[in-house]
Amino acid sequence: MMGGYIFTCMARFILDDLLKKDKVELERIKTAVDIYQSEDKHAFERKKFKTENFRFFGIAILTAVISLGSSYLIESFRQKNTTSENVKKEFVELKKTFLTEKDKSKQNELACALASFDNSVKDKAITNAQINFQTICNSLSKIQEQAQTISNTDTSSEVVKDALNKLNNFDKKLHDLTEQKKSATPLEQKKIVQQITQVNDEIKTVVNTVPEIKTAVNSSEKIEQNVTRIEKVNDNILQQQPESDKISKSHIAWFKEGYFLRFGEYRILLQYLDKSLGIQVEVCKDPGTGKCENPLLTKAWVKFDSPLQFSDNGHIYRINLEAIDHAGKNPFKLAAYITFETVNRK
Repeated sequence: MMGGYIFTCMARFILDDLLKKDKVELERIKTAVDIYQSEDKHAFERKKFKTENFRFFGIAILTAVISLGSSYLIESFRQKNTTSENVKKEFVELKKTFLTEKDKSKQNELACALASFDNSVKDKAITNAQINFQTICNSLSKIQEQAQTISNTDTSSEVVKDALNKLNNFDKKLHDLTEQKKSATPLEQKKIVQQITQVNDEIKTVVNTVPEIKTAVNSSEKIEQNVTRIEKVNDNILQQQPESDKISKSHIAWFKEGYFLRFGEYRILLQYLDKSLGIQVEVCKDPGTGKCENPLLTKAWVKFDSPLQFSDNGHIYRINLEAIDHAGKNPFKLAAYITFETVNRK
């Protein structure tokens, strides 16, 4: 209330003062007021113009920043995807090389390379695949360790030599009995099982009396386990042929020179083994265990990079050499590990 009263008094004082001015003086005052109002208006317009321009340029800069930020994010995402695709492609190509490599030593090297592959993008498919390759690589390392243990075994004493001769005979007898059991009648199988038990007891007696032999035999058994493990993993990885082209594939099995393996009605006799060259086999179609009179093949080579393929009764069969390493109860006589495949009808 007091403020309004003071303002009213001031306005009345200014009006009274103006009434006392003459006409010429009043004209000058009016002109001065018009100029002041005009300049004030222009100042306001200039300020408004500057404000509008600032706002315009601010929006433009902000838009540019957002655009650049979006472009950066898009480019980063694209580069990330490109890097991811490159990593996946590189792994797939390396895996293809593994699948098609016939040289077992090179294939083993590739398995270890795939196991240690730098999965920088943390791709789950690559991570899962690497588990299998790591298993292969670890098994290979264990095989080498156990083979070295066997190699370091001192076999110069007469006690060890005598033990090895016994183990060599027991080893073949045990293997033959195991194969005979596959085609035996239930009654015959019962007798064979008893014989197998007796042979195993005799083997234990020999092994337990010679510590050097016991260590070597344990190493041989571990090698056999790891070779089998590698083959099982390879079954999950290797797809050498479309599944529709393959009827069946046997489990991996081993035999030594003079030993035979039975796959259905076919009996495969190992005639010769060379770790560098491969093996020679005789293929006989004979359900019995006697001597093969008319073999389908004899002294036929099976190599790591060249499976033996033969045909009979409208089918194609394939013998694959998977490994040459220690096996059985005589660790100082190398064995050939093979698989037998039945391929679709011709």
